[in-house]
Amino acid sequence: MAKKQDKNKKNPQDYDPRFDDPAEFGIQDDPYGAYTPQGAAPASSGGKSGGKSSKTEKKKYPKEGMGCLGFIGAILKTLILAVFLLILFAVLGFAVVAGGQAAGLFAPSEFSVDVASLPTPTPSLLDLAQIEGAATSAAMMQECDNPQAWWDAIVDEYAAFVPAYARIAYAPGDVINDVRADLEVKRTSILEAAFDPCLTVSRAALSTGMDAMIASVTALADLDRPGATGQANNAAAAFAEAQANLWNFGVVTDEQSAPALEVPFGGGDECAPGEWYAAITAAWTPFNTIVGSLDLVNSDPNDVARDIEQVRALYTALEAVTPPECAEIPHAAALAALSSYADAIVRTQGLEGETVDRDAARPFAETFARNLVTLKVWLSWLNLPVV
Repeated sequence: MAKKQDKNKKNPQDYDPRFDDPAEFGIQDDPYGAYTPQGAAPASSGGKSGGKSSKTEKKKYPKEGMGCLGFIGAILKTLILAVFLLILFAVLGFAVVAGGQAAGLFAPSEFSVDVASLPTPTPSLLDLAQIEGAATSAAMMQECDNPQAWWDAIVDEYAAFVPAYARIAYAPGDVINDVRADLEVKRTSILEAAFDPCLTVSRAALSTGMDAMIASVTALADLDRPGATGQANNAAAAFAEAQANLWNFGVVTDEQSAPALEVPFGGGDECAPGEWYAAITAAWTPFNTIVGSLDLVNSDPNDVARDIEQVRALYTALEAVTPPECAEIPHAAALAALSSYADAIVRTQGLEGETVDRDAARPFAETFARNLVTLKVWLSWLNLPVV
């Protein structure tokens, strides 16, 4: 006769540990060994208990698995956590660096690149903001297709602009309106000449100089001598800038130009023009004052004579200075400008025993104007402020 099954004993194949509490049925918490009903004596491993020996039974646990959806969910959780941590560390790192820089603990890298400062393909090759009138060899970085041809095509017409003011102011005789009309025609011809894009800066500076010279002649016609003198100085500075840019491309503007003499920008490593330039400045400061104030029409002849004596003294002082080899040409130009200016005034006013001869004064006036531009362009080429 079959024994009646104990109601408190679960069938092993029906047992599910995830939903049943073993304590509810009085079973000892031994999930991996035999289980014994409460109040019953443990089965002896080798003895008998009133009949048959009881067989040891094991709990059976079903195998647990995540399944496909569980696996994908775990990956998504991991990715979300990784992204969150990445953002968190980035924000914290930025906050630390920014705070350190604000507190002076970290300095920006010396090798950081300022995008705004990168070169741009513009025609502007000179930057005269730092050193007034100083030319730069940055133009050499660009290729230029036969720039000498452009200069050779316009040089004869350009030559009429440089001495235009001096011819009228210091050797009167030309009809001012005729001179102005001639300059305007030559200006149009120069600006219509074909040019390589690399010469845009030179051409623009030349255009500025031509406009200033025409304005100077116009001011003379209007009897505005100070205005005329100021515009003539502006023209000379612009002409010097134009030639300095041409020198960057190796254009030989005349036999005394830097390309013709093979003098590099700045004069080379052995060029030390400091003392010489100090002497130039000492001479040119008072000379500019004389040029700006001298009025050959209204000034007292005795005052004019005293001014010329001072110019002669400036010449003598500068002549005693020995220039470095790199500055020999501008030194000679400065001396020629001083002497030819004085000679032109002497012949125009009949000073120093000379008779009044304006025709004789004209070549001296032209020499003064040309040497003034030569001095300025060489100062620019030697990377010195233009006087």
